[in-house]
Amino acid sequence: MKQVRSGNGSAGRFINDPALYNNANDIALQLKAISADLRAGRGTAGKLLTDDELYNRINRTADRLDRSVDQVNSMIAEINAGHGTLGKLIKDEQIYNDARAAIARFNTTAERIDNMVAAAQRGEGTVGKLITDDTLYSNVNQLSSEGVKLIYDFRQNPKKYLTIKFELF
Repeated sequence: MKQVRSGNGSAGRFINDPALYNNANDIALQLKAISADLRAGRGTAGKLLTDDELYNRINRTADRLDRSVDQVNSMIAEINAGHGTLGKLIKDEQIYNDARAAIARFNTTAERIDNMVAAAQRGEGTVGKLITDDTLYSNVNQLSSEGVKLIYDFRQNPKKYLTIKFELF
């Protein structure tokens, strides 16, 4: 008792120290203010406690969320059962094998195209010569020019190119 009266120890400090009392009193006042705000419907928690429409909206949202979760669970069950396109993709071994074969064919085709492009860039083959040989380009360009001249001349003087030869026995 002497220690408690003298303010020593936890119990002594609690009884003799006014700071602890003041802190406890401040906490009680703050709790009272929070309680008053809740009863008055202020803040989110206060509105949740006092506003029936907000409560009803939250319940409707929760119901929709429950239905959505049920639908997702149903879809997952259908997929796991192998139903539908996704279920078949996941469960059917033959589709998996066909997909692997298609991917392998695609990779082979892509490799062949890469080889053809590389060969063309090196000047191999007709396409490669068209890309790399300036002489061939010049010849094609000259042929095109001559073709344009021929068409122009044909339009100017078609009789020169169109002769009809008619023989009877």
